[in-house]
Amino acid sequence: MWSVIVLFLVGVVLSAFFSGAETGFYRVTRLRLMLDSRQGDNVSRSLLWMTNNPTAFVATTLIGNNIANYLTSLAIVLGV
Repeated sequence: MWSVIVLFLVGVVLSAFFSGAETGFYRVTRLRLMLDSRQGDNVSRSLLWMTNNPTAFVATTLIGNNIANYLTSLAIVLGV
């Protein structure tokens, strides 16, 4: 029973993470990322790469969200 609850919670948390990442991706300011990456910020450099290659990011986000939704559905089926 506990494993079903944990599986459900993991699926919901992962789904929230990937949905939030996708929302943040569309709200990011490219100019700010360029300025921060020139100052040596590695996170901004990685995010700038993702904004220049949006298909890779969106595909990864959609696959991750599908896996998270599958885990949540599996937990519901096992719990019933």
